[in-house]
Amino acid sequence: MIQEEELSPTNIVECLIEEQLYYDEDFATEYVSERWSDLRRRLSWLRGHSPIAFRDRWMIRNRDWTDVPAHTFCLVVSLGPSYEGWHDNFGPDYTEQGKLFELVTKAAMECRFTGWQFLHTGWARDHGSKLSDVVSTITSQIDEPVGDIKYASAQANEAGVDLVWHLPFADRRGGAPVYLAQCASGKNWKDKVVEPNVGQWSKIVDFPTTPSKAFSLPFSLSEKDLRQESARSRGLLLDRYRLLAHRVPEMLWVPKTLRQELIAWLEPRVAWILDQ
Repeated sequence: MIQEEELSPTNIVECLIEEQLYYDEDFATEYVSERWSDLRRRLSWLRGHSPIAFRDRWMIRNRDWTDVPAHTFCLVVSLGPSYEGWHDNFGPDYTEQGKLFELVTKAAMECRFTGWQFLHTGWARDHGSKLSDVVSTITSQIDEPVGDIKYASAQANEAGVDLVWHLPFADRRGGAPVYLAQCASGKNWKDKVVEPNVGQWSKIVDFPTTPSKAFSLPFSLSEKDLRQESARSRGLLLDRYRLLAHRVPEMLWVPKTLRQELIAWLEPRVAWILDQ
């Protein structure tokens, strides 16, 4: 839908047969019909701010991808590596992708958690900051004392915490609600879903109450997978649909600078995908 203005199930089935991805037209039709219904349901989760809409038996593109760069970014991150030649063209370094996804998560949660204060800690990787400096920054932000830094590994920069958000009380005496969040944009996200380790962080920072945790990823999860991975994570799990579902359109919750950065990252990748 980045390029096509409209699609129907029939168009998709014809393409699958022509590309010899399916040989049985009845089987392909049944498969597409199931996915079509699934997509309709998922788009309802986006509160009417999806770049595509359904009209009768047609899927209509109602926005250019540059109008929804956060949405497009999550899609490209999810699908791009599946293309043969992706890594040859764009390399194995995911540093910029990871940073952009952290900022998308931050913007999305700032829209969701109105009134909360946010701190982006993932910058430590770019700036070579020591964990002790990151911990000092976090504790000064959330009004809690530093605990025992020895509970973190010697190689850690941010010890699995990319974002922190909290809702301080006016007395600033600590014990306020706090989320520690990890953002994972790579396909190995299941290896990281247990991060951050709240038990470890309750030692690194002297929390009087147990902090909450969150885990963010740009992929879409089925209802079953969301429940299973939420149980493994033991925290708030944010997949693509939860990140992008807001009462206001994307242009109102994604900062202008971030929109520009996302479009600059996306332009060569979208052009390459369309050329395949």
